[in-house]
Amino acid sequence: MEPDTQVEEYRTIQKQCCNCCKDGHRAGIFGKSCILPFADEYCKVGFKNCCERAKKDQQSETNTLPPPTRKPTQRPRPTTKVTLPPTKEGTTKAIQKILSTPSNVIGRKCSDVKCDPKTSLGCFYASRFAKCKCKEGHKNHGRFFCKAENACYTSKNRCRPEHFCISVHGVPRCYMNCPTTNRRYTKTKLSNGQQVCEDVDECKENLHRCNAETQECINTVGGYRCKNVRCVQGFRMINGRCKDVDECLDEPSICGKGQCQNYHGSYYCECRDGYSSDPTTKVCTDVNECAISSRKYCDYKCMNTEGSFECSCPKGYRIMGEDCIDIDECKKNPGICPSGSFCFNTHGSYQCIEQKCPDMEYYAQEARKGDPMACKKVCDEAPLEKKMQCELGRTPQSIKRVTYKYEKEIGVEGFIYKYWWSFPRDKYEVKVTLKSGHEHGRFRIIKTGPESIRIENQSKVYGPRRFQLVMHMDVLQRVQGSPLRYRYETIFFIDVSEHNFSWR
Repeated sequence: MEPDTQVEEYRTIQKQCCNCCKDGHRAGIFGKSCILPFADEYCKVGFKNCCERAKKDQQSETNTLPPPTRKPTQRPRPTTKVTLPPTKEGTTKAIQKILSTPSNVIGRKCSDVKCDPKTSLGCFYASRFAKCKCKEGHKNHGRFFCKAENACYTSKNRCRPEHFCISVHGVPRCYMNCPTTNRRYTKTKLSNGQQVCEDVDECKENLHRCNAETQECINTVGGYRCKNVRCVQGFRMINGRCKDVDECLDEPSICGKGQCQNYHGSYYCECRDGYSSDPTTKVCTDVNECAISSRKYCDYKCMNTEGSFECSCPKGYRIMGEDCIDIDECKKNPGICPSGSFCFNTHGSYQCIEQKCPDMEYYAQEARKGDPMACKKVCDEAPLEKKMQCELGRTPQSIKRVTYKYEKEIGVEGFIYKYWWSFPRDKYEVKVTLKSGHEHGRFRIIKTGPESIRIENQSKVYGPRRFQLVMHMDVLQRVQGSPLRYRYETIFFIDVSEHNFSWR
């Protein structure tokens, strides 16, 4: 290396160290940190040594100051002692002193004001108003708040033209370039040629990632920080952090008739049978099973109860769980009908049917399983003088009784009865008619063959209704006058109940 070049380089380093020493001395006077993060090793060492020396001198000067004196003839004024806060590294030039409190203070007093020790020297009175005195590099924003100014604009000791100035807590610092790692700065050149690293206000420019619902963005030099100011529902602020609220522990009866289960940020209710969780309050409330249209819980009537329901049935039925079961009155009480009559159990009721024959002298009763007894002529057993009268009489050869029962209604052709016979067609003619019980035309006879017919209903029948349909089959001789030879009678007992409980 050439001698002239070495000398020039030495002068450059020496000048840089002097500037760094000046910055360090200034930082020590104002009680700032003696660590310079963005600089080369020469500048860091010079800055630190000069800063620590300034702090030591400042402390020595503070300890040797004489106490304040007052003239004996001067009348003392009421005073309030205000302790000025120290900085992190030591005290400032502003030592503890006694500040006078005017007797006519307007608004808040210094004793009621809390000034930020990081940005202010304490509280004092100016024109009868309490005010926080800001540290160097800070400016009052209102009377009780100090905000750091950009010292790069206001400081007389700016950086070299090729360097960049950064204002850190109101103190200008010089760097070779604007920091880029995890920090945001914009490069600006002032009218006097000074290059400045302008801090980007991420909060103002909406470049932050703070949660707008729960956090407040606070701008810092070269970055920002998110401060928790509120919590979403289900959380509570504890020591600056949002902690889960255990609703089950805070309010044990929060679920009503259910068990509370806490989870992160909320809770849910486990409800017992017969209860459901309200979608708004989550409280377990009674379910009205009787009002659920998608399912019919009871056959007949449903009565809601707390956490359950009860079913009831109409007269003639008994309850079995949720179903209505017909009571067989004939089986339950065998003597319910008069002696000699047949008890016909219907859906929800019963009917007593007489089983007498027209003339017991010529008839014998014939038992039929599940139906009333039939009557049949026994002319062979009649005395000889009455035998002819028995055979040729107009009384029926037989009387048969048949029972049918339906629930609630009979659909069209829901009732069908088939009947057939066998007589020589060249000697006899057969006629089948409905003698009674079809007054409204609900039943009809349809001939299905030469020797067969079918009886059916041709319209719907709704309960509760009872029919006693009488059918005659007359056998006529194919001779002049067509005298009646035989008659056969069938009686249909048809019951249609009011309810239908077999739909399940």
